[in-house]
Amino acid sequence: MKKKLLAVLTTVMMAFSLFPSVVSAATAPTVKVDKPDVFTVGQTEEFSISTTGGSKAGTMVKGFSTVTGDTSIAKIEYYETADGKWYELTGDSFGPQSGFPLGDFTSKFRVTFKEAGSVNAKIEIKTTDGKDVLAETTAEFKAVPAPHAHTPVEVKAQEPTCTEDGNIAYWYCADCGEYFSDEALTKEISKEDTVVKAAGHHAVKVEATDPTETDSGNIAYWYCADCGKYFSDAALTKEISRDDTMIPALGQSKENESTDNPKIGDSGMTLWISLAAISALGLVGTIILNKKRRTGK
Repeated sequence: MKKKLLAVLTTVMMAFSLFPSVVSAATAPTVKVDKPDVFTVGQTEEFSISTTGGSKAGTMVKGFSTVTGDTSIAKIEYYETADGKWYELTGDSFGPQSGFPLGDFTSKFRVTFKEAGSVNAKIEIKTTDGKDVLAETTAEFKAVPAPHAHTPVEVKAQEPTCTEDGNIAYWYCADCGEYFSDEALTKEISKEDTVVKAAGHHAVKVEATDPTETDSGNIAYWYCADCGKYFSDAALTKEISRDDTMIPALGQSKENESTDNPKIGDSGMTLWISLAAISALGLVGTIILNKKRRTGK
């Protein structure tokens, strides 16, 4: 019986020996920061700082913050519950200058980042004389760029030709230069993905044919059945017209010409005889006229 009582007393004594430290830990003042995982550049977003008074409840304290790497922050503001307005923090402390009684409170703040980056903040709750730190914590504030609002431009699909590339229907952003295959701008692609390569000529060779008396012939040439162009070389580098490929018909041969036409020699002789006769008649007329003038008849 004595042994059992001794064991109970020993257990109670051990429990009481642990109690002060448990109570002390449970009643220590605390400070905590509640915030988003990331903030968006250019947007003013809220966070809060909460305290518990614990065993120091009612002690007049002030809040202090030490921020490192704060070049990306445009401003930090706090919410004044007394008048319901936001005020910019310009120093490294927050709360009334005369201090406030430590207790279970939550204060609202908001921050605006001017550029993407990360800053670290150390939050301390000190007595108003600044000598004793009653609670402290650290927090990282990270800002990311605001989502880009695309300005879409639609490009209609265009079929390729034999020599020029075409393209699929696509959209691109005039601001950032990104390309998309859908109007909702959810499927990003590269500029190369929009291109439909030129197919190249599908050339057919036409062999040369000699002209006849009634039918025209042609030189050897190549033409593309897709685009209808003509070329004089197999490499398709020398474009020509359809007319350039033609050789005119020869027409009737000299053997088939009519023999009824007067010969050039006979025609020339007749002409000369006629001219001589006209000249002789003119000469005779002149002689007779002169003779009449002399005789007066």
